Amino acid sequence: MKIKVADLYDLTLGFADLADKELSIATSLKVHRNQNSVNEELISSDKIRQKIIEEHTVEKLDNGTVKLDEKGIKKINELMSQEIEIDLQTLTVEELEDIKVKPKTLNMLKTILNAE
Repeated sequence: MKIKVADLYDLTLGFADLADKELSIATSLKVHRNQNSVNEELISSDKIRQKIIEEHTVEKLDNGTVKLDEKGIKKINELMSQEIEIDLQTLTVEELEDIKVKPKTLNMLKTILNAE
């Protein structure tokens, strides 16, 4: 499946939320495998992101965030829009039917959610 690097961050949060829910064995296995695949790709992407941040930080703000120069912002945006090939299994609405899931979580999982 092709997804954008930015989707990795959403998927990570969505899987973390699902990991706290009671799911069927089959769905749990899908979530676990997907989570492992996403984490692997996220580590690679995050190393590049951190390097860009280190090279282009112009100011460290009090709230822990940083301000980047224009070139850094452009590089981060370029990184986030890159498409990667990743082995992910889709989840169906039926697989999540018996649990309570926030709309925010569904939005984070939209890349792999099959609503049909």
